Amino acid sequence: MRVRLLLPMAAVFALLISVLRADDPPKDIEAAKKRVAELLQAVSVPYEVGEYASARVLAGQALSLADAEIGSESREAADAARWLGLIERAAGDLAPARSHCERAVSVCLQVLGEDHVETAASLNALAAVLRDQGDLEGARSVYERALSIRQK
Repeated sequence: MRVRLLLPMAAVFALLISVLRADDPPKDIEAAKKRVAELLQAVSVPYEVGEYASARVLAGQALSLADAEIGSESREAADAARWLGLIERAAGDLAPARSHCERAVSVCLQVLGEDHVETAASLNALAAVLRDQGDLEGARSVYERALSIRQK
């Protein structure tokens, strides 16, 4: 019981840290990359316990920061978009989930290439959304594409 109570507090703590630091903009691209990574690492805590509103805030901050400071076509933006897609899917918001996952796939293809493991992860996230939307043929095609990358 005690561990169960600590996890939501960890999510609140991670959110507070990110909000307090939000008005302290990173000084350069490397600092921005580090901040995005910290925010995305913090996302996993509320996401794992089903606190999707908190997870959305953190992932949204990461995506906004990546877009503004690193570039909308960056690996960091793709990571944040994929996280938002995963969060939206888990929350049952499939239209925005699909949009975020499609963006993650597009950026991964441009930045990392067709055969990168993160491209496969983004494809897998998109396939799950397509499956949940009832597009089984589309989901199968995207899952197969992700699998072929992982088997290389």
